[in-house]
Amino acid sequence: MPSSDDLSSIETVLEAVKESDVDVILHLPCGKIAPLLDVLVENFYNIPLTREEEGVGIAAGVTLAGAKALMVIQNTGLGNMVNAIMSLTKFYDLPLPIFISHRGTYNENISAQIPFGTHLEDILGAMEVDYITFSEPEELKNISEQLMETYKKNIIRCFLFSPKVWEGLQRVTSKPNLRKTCVTNNVIEDIKNPRRRIEAIEDLSWFFKDKAVICNMGYPSRELYNVFDQISNFYMLGSLGLASSIGLGVALFSKKEVVVIDGDGSLLMNPNSLITAGCVQPKNLTILCLDNGTYASTGDQPTSSGCGFSLEDMAKASGIDNILVTDNPESLKRSEGEGPRFIKLVVQPGNADVGLVDLSPQKIKERFQSWLSE
Repeated sequence: MPSSDDLSSIETVLEAVKESDVDVILHLPCGKIAPLLDVLVENFYNIPLTREEEGVGIAAGVTLAGAKALMVIQNTGLGNMVNAIMSLTKFYDLPLPIFISHRGTYNENISAQIPFGTHLEDILGAMEVDYITFSEPEELKNISEQLMETYKKNIIRCFLFSPKVWEGLQRVTSKPNLRKTCVTNNVIEDIKNPRRRIEAIEDLSWFFKDKAVICNMGYPSRELYNVFDQISNFYMLGSLGLASSIGLGVALFSKKEVVVIDGDGSLLMNPNSLITAGCVQPKNLTILCLDNGTYASTGDQPTSSGCGFSLEDMAKASGIDNILVTDNPESLKRSEGEGPRFIKLVVQPGNADVGLVDLSPQKIKERFQSWLSE
């Protein structure tokens, strides 16, 4: 293996993973580590996850079968893994290396990343889980030995990569192709003209007006804020996967009409939200899934929906009967009936060039609560 001085940070890590004979990469995306993840996905058999805890179970099975798994996640995802790591991986002395994009500590512009990111090392210490920090590219020189040691010693080891390690590096993969068809009520329709997500949001301003709107984190919230801000909008700044759960809670204890702007990646991370909505049947709840087949906010890595999984079938199986699938916002004008409603609006991958939500979480909460109480 060439010295790390002769390699880029990505090549150094790639060579380390190859030398360790890793069999499968289990991953959820983070925009800051996207250049490395692209290369790992290109070079190894890989499984995109819907939730980090799922990866812990898969990794355990891989290990029990005599193979080697490596997880790649963002640090906030560790919170979803704590019990599984302690009661499965650590309990059975199974090896698990975890490459973690360490957010919230270096040039962080997403404030919701800071609380968990700044306490990550304390949390790992309390769990008695080994970790190594990488703040500069030159600190990667021993990563091959450190990774191989993880498997040899049957330990859990977290590799905490500062975004600085990948700073300035370009991604190498192209964006995924749009899907050609969608299914509604067992009828296959051509997807003729999916809009950009921000265009769809703008076209639906009439639909959102004077409703409680809970918007998924990342670019969906940023785009909604920039094209149709209203005090009844609740912008999520973190907690991927919980938009529909929040909307369900609001709908159960409010007489207002509630619309959740969710995404395919978010719903796949927490499909329980559809199951529970189907169980309790709130008549004032609409879940609007802007389905682009990707994790758009982190760089358009494909979701299971983009690979053919039917979210509308999942909603139907969850007990939601009022379902619409379309690529045309105008179709919502013909959507009638009580909730819970599930609307899948197919949109293009990609994000608009818009700024952050320029409101504090406290301000978002206060004005939303004030409107709900009217």
